[in-house]
Order: sequence, then C-alpha cells, then structure tokens
Amino acid sequence: MEELAVGRRPSRLRTAPVLVVLLLAGVAAVWYGFVSPDNGPGKEDSAPIAQVIPDVTIEPGQPIQTIVEATPAGSVFLLKAGVHRLQQIVPRDGDIFVGETGTILSGAQVLDGFTRDGALWFIDGQTQQGLMHGLCEAGYSACMFPEDLFVDGLLLRRVATRSELGAGRWYFDYAADRIYIADDPAGKLIETSIVPHAFGGPASGVTIRGLTIEKYAATAQLGAIQGQEGITGAPARGWLIESNEIRLNHGAGIYLGTEFTVRDNNVHHNGQLGLKGGGENSLIENNTISFNNTAGFSMPWEAGGGKFTGTINLTVRDNIVSQNMGIGLWTDIDNIHTVYEGNVVTDNLYNGIMHEISYDAKIYENTLSGNGIGFDTWMWGGQITLSNSRNVEIFENTVIVSQKGGDGITLVQANRGEGRYGPRVTRDNYIHHNSITYLGSVGQTGGAADYDPSTLFEGNNRFDWNQYHVPNASGAYWEWGAVRDWAGLRRLGMEVNGTLN
Repeated sequence: MEELAVGRRPSRLRTAPVLVVLLLAGVAAVWYGFVSPDNGPGKEDSAPIAQVIPDVTIEPGQPIQTIVEATPAGSVFLLKAGVHRLQQIVPRDGDIFVGETGTILSGAQVLDGFTRDGALWFIDGQTQQGLMHGLCEAGYSACMFPEDLFVDGLLLRRVATRSELGAGRWYFDYAADRIYIADDPAGKLIETSIVPHAFGGPASGVTIRGLTIEKYAATAQLGAIQGQEGITGAPARGWLIESNEIRLNHGAGIYLGTEFTVRDNNVHHNGQLGLKGGGENSLIENNTISFNNTAGFSMPWEAGGGKFTGTINLTVRDNIVSQNMGIGLWTDIDNIHTVYEGNVVTDNLYNGIMHEISYDAKIYENTLSGNGIGFDTWMWGGQITLSNSRNVEIFENTVIVSQKGGDGITLVQANRGEGRYGPRVTRDNYIHHNSITYLGSVGQTGGAADYDPSTLFEGNNRFDWNQYHVPNASGAYWEWGAVRDWAGLRRLGMEVNGTLN
C-alpha cells in the first residue's frame, strides 16, 4: 500500500513543490514536500516528515463525493493523476485529500457538437445557470455571470449580448439554453465551467494538498475552495490548503473559514480574486498570488489578489503578490490584529497593501513596487495605504514608486462612520524606518483628508526615521494637508529623524 508523507518547509523559505518516490522495504512511499538548493530530503533544515497511509485511492471518473460518504470521517484520499471532472466534495472532519503530480479537479464539462450559424457556432442544451453577482469594469459587460468558456485551455471573454461577439468572445443565451462562439471549434477542446466549487462545507481539520483546482463556476465573492457551508452558512475551521495550483475559477480561488492555513499554493488567473474570506487566526504563507481578476470585476467594488473582511489575528507573510487587476492585499471592514510580513507585492493595478476601515495592524519587512498606477488619484495609489484605520505600525518596508505613477505610504481620512471596534478614523499610526524610493517626479507619501481633517493631522499619526531616495531633492514628494517639499514637511514636525538623498 502507498504511504503519503506529509511535511512542511521551514517558514520564510521560498521553495518549489516536488514529488519524491522512495522504496522502503518494498513499499512505495510518496513524499509530498518541498526542496530548494538549501532544503531537501536529508538536509538538516528540512521539515519533519509524517507518514500517512491512504485509505482510499480514487481514479479519474470515479464519483469522489459518493466514495467520501461511504468512508469514515478522517480518511485519507489519494486522487490519482488525470482529470477528475465535475466533482464537488463536501469533506468531513479530518479528511485529507492528496493529489499525485498531474491530478486535476475540473469544474468544467467538455462541449462537443457545435452547429454553424453564419459567422458563428452554437451548441444547445446548456441548462446550467449560476448565481449572478458583482459589478464590472468598463469593457467587461458579463463579469457577474459565473460560467466561463475555454478553448484549448485558454479563457475567452464573455459578453452580455450576441451583438458583442467576435474573435475570442462567447455569449450564453440563457433563455434558449444556447452557447455561441465566434471561433471555429473544429479540432479544439471546448470546455465550459458548471460546478460552483471543488470543496465546501463546515467541516473541521480538512487537508487539501497537491491538486490542481481549475475552471469552477464560483460566484463572485465565493471560492472554488469554499470554506463555509453554502453562501452564508457556518464557517469551516482549521483547514490546511497546501501546495496546490488554483487557477481559472470564476470568483475567488480560495474562500477562508476560520483558523485556516493557506501555504505554498500558486493562486492565479482567477476571475475575481485569488483569496477571499474572514474568520480568526488564519495564516496565508508563502503563496504566489498573481494575475487575478481576469473576468474584469470592478476594482473598487472588490477585485485583485486577496481581500479579507472581519478577520481577527490574520497573518499574511512571505507571499509573492503580483500583477493582479486590482489591489494586491486588502483588509477591508473591521479587521483587527492583522500582520503583513515579508511579502513581495509588485505591479498590482491598484494599491499594493490596503488596510481599510480596520484596526490594529503591523505591516513590516515587505517589498512593494510598481503598484497603484491604475488608480493614481488623490492619495489612493499607495504602495501601502491606510484608509480610516487606526493603531497601525508600518516599519522596515522597502517601497519603490514607479516613474509611471502611484504613491509611497499614504494615509486617508474620509467619513466612514463607526465600526465593530470604535470610530473608523485614521489616527495613532506610526510609520517609521522604511526605505521609500521615487524613480520619477510623481507620487507622494503622507496624508490627506476630505472629512474631519483634524483627526488625521492632530491624531497622533507620525512619520519618522524613514529614508527617502529621490531624483530631485527639491521635489514635492510629500503631502500633509497640501503637497509639500522636504523642508515643508519637516516644519510640520514630521520626519524629525528622517533622511533624504
């Protein structure tokens, strides 16, 4: 019988997933772990390996949920390599799901039998229709519909009317149960997503490891891995989501429950967000989160790398967050005791890290560059932005502002009312010992208010001990009630110990 070895790499070490097969006393043992030039099997700094034996092996085509229901809770399921299509799994407490190299869970069905209609092709009998939800960016008229369509694995852009069809686009006529495309389907693999999620439900202690999870028709603000029961039901607790590739799902890749650990995953090219959710005591660690919001959801509404709401003790560390169409990492609405540590956040269209109408947080040792170019208005283009948030310490970050736009570290005060832990105001924040570099003449660091400015400017917000690197020492790279140069900023009592070069 196969043994599955379960381990984790030491924190803060970027690694790559591998599959190592060992022969131990004639028994095939599969080690699912991580190696880098400095960390591999037998190395002193390797994580300890715990051997577990799969209770059930599942081949592609077998009904996973039926098998799960026939097996005791807390079982180990090995999903064999290949495409497990149209599977939706409700785990029980303690269930472990592990994939081989090449194991794919797909929420899409294959479409075959298109009929030509002039310059278009169509297929009938498409009765699936998911929950419509969300706001779209200009030019993306159909983001709110959860189904997607793929040609040879490539995502086509969905349009809301037949008249918008053209190369690379598709249209779903719900009333007629008919899908139209403008590209000749001959000889191509055509797939459309149908199933809303791969895993979901309120179970505790579930492990999901080593899978590719793709092409699920997750509604906006829900995930292909859905860490709660239904849309508003009980949250799952204590899941470990590790070493998966989560891609091409319509809403979010992962929806957090509480006490989740999300580690070493590649979460990319999802329709709205890479990660979403709330809960307490969750850890998001050592993931790559990139190229999300392919469906064109409105970025101010909710889109980008990851958005978290109502969390307590959320830690987000050592992730690479890059080229998302929206905010890179976003804690919005009543988050408290948040930690952003050691992340590399680059080239996201909106802010790099945004802590909005939230409370106590530490943001440190992150590297941020090239963010905010797509929303470089007022002080909204920050590599790090605090919006109506309090008791936040921002320190030892490396911040680089592109010559194309964006801002450095920004504080914003607006009228946002009361929250769970008191007034939603920007005060008692300390920004210190950061390195902030401007590559051009644009962008500011500092604060601005369009409501109750005295709270921002007299509310114990402090900038000090920061190091600024600018191409023009006389430039106005700061704002504190107005755009200011270095001397003007320091006359207001800011950066008494800061340096400019």
